Amino acid sequence: MNKKLVAVAIAGLLAAPLAQAQTANVTLYGRVSMDVDMVNYDGPSGDNTVGKVQSISSRWGLRGSEALGNGMNAIFQCETPLAADEGASGSSVMCGREGWVGLNGRWGEMKLGYGLTPYDDVKGFTDHQGSNGFENPNNGVSSGPGFAANGLFTNYGNGQAVTNSGAFDARYGNSISYKTPGFSGFTLRTQYAFIDESPAQQAFGWDTALIYAAGPATFGLTYAYHGDFAGLGGTIAGKNDQQSWRLAGKWNFGRFQIDGYYDQAKYKFAGNLVPANFSVDQTYKYANWAIGVLAPMGPWTFGAQYNSRDKGLATAYNASTNTYSPTYANLRHWDSGGGDHFALTADYSLSKRTTVRMYGAWLQNEGTLVGGSNTAAGTLQGDSTIWALSAGLWHTF
Repeated sequence: MNKKLVAVAIAGLLAAPLAQAQTANVTLYGRVSMDVDMVNYDGPSGDNTVGKVQSISSRWGLRGSEALGNGMNAIFQCETPLAADEGASGSSVMCGREGWVGLNGRWGEMKLGYGLTPYDDVKGFTDHQGSNGFENPNNGVSSGPGFAANGLFTNYGNGQAVTNSGAFDARYGNSISYKTPGFSGFTLRTQYAFIDESPAQQAFGWDTALIYAAGPATFGLTYAYHGDFAGLGGTIAGKNDQQSWRLAGKWNFGRFQIDGYYDQAKYKFAGNLVPANFSVDQTYKYANWAIGVLAPMGPWTFGAQYNSRDKGLATAYNASTNTYSPTYANLRHWDSGGGDHFALTADYSLSKRTTVRMYGAWLQNEGTLVGGSNTAAGTLQGDSTIWALSAGLWHTF
């Protein structure tokens, strides 16, 4: 059945007025992507291998437009996550991935709502597969204070309580986004978010990205600023301002593609807001870079990528949760953190819409913290590592 007709039927069930207003211009789209993973966690306080089937950003969505005349259109998008691995309740909130309404025309595009930031637009240049598996450097040692898929992506919705992260790869709620029209291959997008709309707090985020995409080359420069955030590393503590910039790009040579990025981040606490029971610095920085290659060979696409970071939070493996969860106390050991990440990927296309995806990944974090809490420093004992093997089936529609 035609996708637009299916979308119209679904829209009619969800909201009859929507279907009446935009019947011919609504498109249903989505993806169901499932991986089977074997992951080994190894650190000074534990060692465990975990097998699992997981959904990798499965989603369905509706997007559409209505012509308003003079080249201007009203647009909307509602993208909802699918918990296709286990049907977890609460994981499929409507518009939980993207929720926009806006206008576009010769002057550019303006949107109001919730969705991915310009920083994420540029970060995506170097994603060889998805953005949720251990093969991706964002789930290695980049884009935030965490380690091993902990605290590296955050949905900054409503209220300062959600700003206890230091991740720059994010979605913003309560936001305004503007994108310029293309000019000689260049576009600029900026997005401002009133993350906390209460009178007392006023946490906010502001991202901007300049992207060049013409011919075989795609490059981007992005800057993100988080103001009056409530913590770092998953812990609500003193207010801090956060900023990061990233330069990323890829070049398609025909038989292969080379990609890479370099970024730097800084977290700065307000002097009078650092908790009195901590003896910590006010400013923390890290630098992070990656280089990779993708090579298509018939239905196959093979990839390799290396990622390295010089500083950051690191904690010991928790055998009961299979995580490396950072705490505020880790700030005392910031300069002993950092790590390395390496991944090999292989995709096999069964059709234009169906792909078998496989990867092997290894990552190591330095200066692993053992013990410690928000009032105790803990001690450093060796490294923490993760080995991951994965194979999955991804289908788009």
